[in-house]
Amino acid sequence: MPVLQPSSRTAESQPRRGGPADDFADVEALAHELFLRTEQLHTLESENRELRETLERALSEYGDLYDLAPVAMVKLTPQGVVRCLNEAAAGLLGIRRRTMPGLPFVHQIRQEDHAVFHRFLRRCRNRQESIEEEVILHARDGREAPVRMIGLAVDGGAVSYQTALIDLTEQHAARDELSRLNEELEARTREAEERSERLARLHARVVEAEQAERRRLARHLHDNLQQELVAATMQAHIAEGLAEEAGGETGDQLAEILQRISKLIDAALTATRTLTTELSPPPVLHEIGLPAALHWLADFYEAKHGLTVEVRSDGEACGTPPQDVRVLLFEAARELLLNVVKYAGVRTAEVHLDCPDPGFLRLTVSDEGDGFEAGDMLERRQQATGLGLFGLTERLQDVGGSVDVTTAPGRGARVSLTVPVPALSCDPS
Repeated sequence: MPVLQPSSRTAESQPRRGGPADDFADVEALAHELFLRTEQLHTLESENRELRETLERALSEYGDLYDLAPVAMVKLTPQGVVRCLNEAAAGLLGIRRRTMPGLPFVHQIRQEDHAVFHRFLRRCRNRQESIEEEVILHARDGREAPVRMIGLAVDGGAVSYQTALIDLTEQHAARDELSRLNEELEARTREAEERSERLARLHARVVEAEQAERRRLARHLHDNLQQELVAATMQAHIAEGLAEEAGGETGDQLAEILQRISKLIDAALTATRTLTTELSPPPVLHEIGLPAALHWLADFYEAKHGLTVEVRSDGEACGTPPQDVRVLLFEAARELLLNVVKYAGVRTAEVHLDCPDPGFLRLTVSDEGDGFEAGDMLERRQQATGLGLFGLTERLQDVGGSVDVTTAPGRGARVSLTVPVPALSCDPS
């Protein structure tokens, strides 16, 4: 920018010369200097005009940006009086924009939040960084709008505080809806837990009733049918002896018939004894516990089917599970060992009872036999007995348990049943 410099040619600085010619030369020099000064003034005026136009454009753009900003903006004095506000703020308050300047902004705030607003002003006055507070605004249409006030002191806070008003209505509505959904979820979870507890109690009563009926049938078979069959066997032996004493062809034929009858009765007696055993778990299960019952089952399968069963039990450290769990796992072990006898093609198997995690009991039956395709598992297991692996899965699900099967053709099978038992406390030591 050109700057006017004092000319070095003044009348006082030039040596005085006499005559009209000298005077004319002085006037000519002064005119030239005046011309230069005039050009400099014109240049300065042009630059000032450009600067003024640039400033006016910037102010206009800032005003447009301020007025059309999507965020509500209010400029406050240190006393909380409104200097100006944009269209978004006027819309938030539900007022005409020109009615607010000069009025205390506290009149737009809920009575309970007046102290918060005054604290906001004090904090803006004493801070260089932005300040945040939350208040409730009263709109002219009667609604209340929760907002977050974000204020920043302009000119050190001596003149005004530029304040953004962030409408929190949707955020609070979403928060309230989330809270409502959480409460509903908690209520449904409690309802599901209560239903699960009722189902568990019902399952325990059903198992108890089933076992009571099984024991009744087993006692009936033992006390009545088996005794009758034993008596029939004795009578057949007596009749067979009398027939042999009678002699003759008729006596021999009668003795042969009586021998066949005795064998049929013996077979029926064996069948009823097996049925009695299968109907009701052995007394050792109820009197001593599941590990002892599994050892009894191993002896039973070795005696009846020639299957050598190794029983390993770490379950003693887990305490005594409820009766329905003991019965379920015992029946599962019996069913799975029967599957080994029928399908595995081996003479050995292993049963392992352990407590993998606190509150859980696991029974694992494994063999190194033929194995099977996982897709054939359900159909083949269902054909074995009325319980089957599919039935085991359903009964375990009723008590919150699970079944894990690991098998492949030629690679044996491993079936693990895990049931939750809240009363148990595992202690591997």
